[in-house]
Amino acid sequence: MVYSETMKETSNKKLFKQIFMVLGGQTVRTGLGFLAIIMTARLLSVEDFGLFSIFLAAVALGTELTGKSMDWGLVRFASRHMDTVEDKSNVYFKTVFKIRLVVSIIIILCGLGLVGFIAHDIFKKPEYEAPLFLASLGTIAMSLWWFTLAVAQAKEKFTLHALLNCSNGVLKVAAVGILFYLNIKVLETVLSAYVLSFFAMFLVGMIFIPKQFLTEQQAEKGAVSEILHFSKWTLAANLMVIVQVQSAIFFLGYFEDATSVGKFSSAWNLIYGIDIAVLALITVLLPKVSKLEGQKDLSDYMKKSFLISVVLAALFIPVLIYGEEFIVLVYSDKFSDVGLIFQILLLGSLISLPAHPISLVLLSMDQPKFFAYVWGVVLIVTCLGYMIVIPQFSMTGAAVVSFAMKILQGILIVVVCFVLVNRSESSIPIAEERL
Repeated sequence: MVYSETMKETSNKKLFKQIFMVLGGQTVRTGLGFLAIIMTARLLSVEDFGLFSIFLAAVALGTELTGKSMDWGLVRFASRHMDTVEDKSNVYFKTVFKIRLVVSIIIILCGLGLVGFIAHDIFKKPEYEAPLFLASLGTIAMSLWWFTLAVAQAKEKFTLHALLNCSNGVLKVAAVGILFYLNIKVLETVLSAYVLSFFAMFLVGMIFIPKQFLTEQQAEKGAVSEILHFSKWTLAANLMVIVQVQSAIFFLGYFEDATSVGKFSSAWNLIYGIDIAVLALITVLLPKVSKLEGQKDLSDYMKKSFLISVVLAALFIPVLIYGEEFIVLVYSDKFSDVGLIFQILLLGSLISLPAHPISLVLLSMDQPKFFAYVWGVVLIVTCLGYMIVIPQFSMTGAAVVSFAMKILQGILIVVVCFVLVNRSESSIPIAEERL
């Protein structure tokens, strides 16, 4: 069975080594990214830090729109051919790279034309215009940088993957560090420094990843069809994910002011520590899960990933207990009133953590549409919750809604995976390629 050739022959020692290698790179990236954010928070006023948070949220949303969600499909198909027909894998790499470039150009043109309308007519806050404009530029660089990570992931070059993650953090700290040293407190200058660091990350990625795919001559039509057919669901799901995840920032920005956004974002950014643990698991396990076949293989994988998730979640318990002290230590007394918000958000992330690696079985079964179904429900409920709660309870209400939605999403994903895996194999086409 394929399982015996992938998961069983991959010893627990080797699997954990790969996970912690990726986790190490992502921890360095996130740790240095936190340092850059902390320096930015100390450099700017709370209001300007709120505008900075709008910029980061817009970049995250724009990165999804430019095709980051195709990376799941890219890894899914390219890794399948990596050990047999490498030229086929290069076709997938080249296809996704070209799509990324075209969509990025479209996004920046739309950004140039719409940022004024969004800032003045939708949010009715002219101060949002500069952050949104610079976010449209940063979006392109971040999208292409994520592509270089996907290439390293598909080839299972996890050392390179870790180094690319490290370069992300180093370049951010270098960019903000220069401004911090010079005591430059102009918001537009800080945002421009971030955009330049994003482009530097992409250049570093393109220097170090294998680039044989750029000269690949095989026809791309079939690869385009496969990638788009598969990725339409992951694109829809991930777009809904990013909108749902960032919606608290946008709703607070609409109903409240930049100061509230800045304080909520201070807690929200620290939660990314749990997210990197999830991302490390998914990064290492996705190429392996893509090769699984059969009900037993998938069931065994779900059990194994659950146990790994519990171990990782336990590492964050001390941070949960001392949440308020942690916030003040990191950000200073300016953010002393967001300790409870941080604890609420972190608890939701810890409880829902096991659902994320388990959800990869949907990709192995070629059922990414269920991601879209689940996140469609979660997105609708989230937006309704924020519209009802934020006007009355502000940041605390946003945190409670976010907590509840993480739990809802985790329950729905686990139930869907359990039902599909335990259905008759004849009724669920597993690991079948189809257009």
